[in-house]
Amino acid sequence: MEAAIKQRNGRIEEKLMKVIRGYNNTMHSGIKCIPIEAGEMESNTVAVENVINGKYADKFKKRYRETFTENQVIRIPKRDNLGADAKTDKGRFKNVGKIMYKCENDSYVVRT
Repeated sequence: MEAAIKQRNGRIEEKLMKVIRGYNNTMHSGIKCIPIEAGEMESNTVAVENVINGKYADKFKKRYRETFTENQVIRIPKRDNLGADAKTDKGRFKNVGKIMYKCENDSYVVRT
């Protein structure tokens, strides 16, 4: 698909259509079919398997996310995405903050 975009010849619309066709005809491990087949299935097998406790959810479980309470004091990391080796880095926190309140989707307002 990357090659389709890098081609010098052709209009951008044609290149995008090539990328979309490539994506729609690629096998996806989670749904065990290509997106076009998933959309055409009359039995909605894919929708049934993708429910919150289905096979797909088990295969791609989210990691545990820590929760915080209001007025809890937390440390704020210098980098957003801490890697596996970050736990041993010295000086990896830049500041201390206090949880003001919880927003949607496990987001918090923090006062520094």
